[in-house]
Amino acid sequence: MKKGLLILLMGALLIFTTACGTSVEEEATDSENTGEETNASTETEEANEAEVAIAVVEDSLKYAQEEDLDGYLNTFVTDVQDDKRTVMEETFANFDLEYEIITTDVVIESTATMVLDFNLKTVATDVTEGQEFVDNIATVQYNMNKEDGEWKIYSTEIVEEAPIEE
Repeated sequence: MKKGLLILLMGALLIFTTACGTSVEEEATDSENTGEETNASTETEEANEAEVAIAVVEDSLKYAQEEDLDGYLNTFVTDVQDDKRTVMEETFANFDLEYEIITTDVVIESTATMVLDFNLKTVATDVTEGQEFVDNIATVQYNMNKEDGEWKIYSTEIVEEAPIEE
């Protein structure tokens, strides 16, 4: 189990960070050698919760890019799915968008709530005639809650947005 968690954490770290400093394996070995196994285990569990929540947002963006409405809605808590459905049906009908995650940051983390900041690049690859879209880089804050034991997006807020200069 511990080895599986370590492998999962290592894979996630490769996705979100650049290689610098000590590796996860070295940190785990150091923790075992210094008797900090309990603290390392707790930190790994907390990191895994954050990674799971981040993966939900990544899935949400992937489904939005693929225009998979059901997959997209499944990343949100049940209470907001009807509102999201209406907005995304219109979005999918008028725009083909590509999303690129630039950075992620865990702002608040608890057992039932997670607040994540994603720095995203959004580019329109196709826009319906008569519609407008400005390619942009934005900081989007995702408020996450647990629903039936799984992380789901409760709300999103664009914190900062700037057009991409051509």
